[in-house]
Amino acid sequence: MLSLALSILLLTTSSAAARPFGCSDIIGTVFDDQNGNGYQDAGEQGLPGVRLATVRGWLITTDARGRFHVACANEAAGRFGSAFILKLDVRTLPSGYRLTTENPRVVRLTAAKMSKLNFGASIGR
Repeated sequence: MLSLALSILLLTTSSAAARPFGCSDIIGTVFDDQNGNGYQDAGEQGLPGVRLATVRGWLITTDARGRFHVACANEAAGRFGSAFILKLDVRTLPSGYRLTTENPRVVRLTAAKMSKLNFGASIGR
């Protein structure tokens, strides 16, 4: 019985079993930055259908409210974290819109922590 308990303990503490709990997610919004300050203020709505890309080739499209989510963005980074780069495809912005935030965006991911990356765009800026 002791060897069975030890086997279960080893399986549940292995790095393969623990990996999903060490993943870092990224959430964010591509928004209509009406005042051009680079921050999403009250009343600034999201932009739907905008495409984002990672250096690994993952393509993400914003939902009807301009939101996006990258699950387990740093799965290969291990326990020390990593830098994550996300680039907005400006060709998918609504006609006349220009970015008000940097592109690409870089964030430092820490294991098991969520990070937020927003992209602002406005018309005629």
